[in-house]
Amino acid sequence: MTQERSWYDGLLGGRNYEVVYDDSDGYPLLAFADGRWYDVAAFTPRPVSVRHALRRDPAWSGAVVQTVCLWMRSHPNHERSFELATELALAVGELARNTDHGAV
Repeated sequence: MTQERSWYDGLLGGRNYEVVYDDSDGYPLLAFADGRWYDVAAFTPRPVSVRHALRRDPAWSGAVVQTVCLWMRSHPNHERSFELATELALAVGELARNTDHGAV
């Protein structure tokens, strides 16, 4: 393992994530593991909602939705799948209501 990679892994708090999205400077921003999003930009990664993940960096919003949908499809009988579907529906509804209706 290179020193550069261990530095990056250190920013993730030593946890293995299924997906990690970086900010524009290449630092970890959001991570996904076991059906949960984590804000990994802070000193200690913390679990966050789908809504937070969607709003954290709009550049990643499509990837956030795709990650959630892929995980739910891969885990159809997992209790967390229903929770994620609900979080996603509520977040998308809120974003749609807050969008300028003329901009679509």
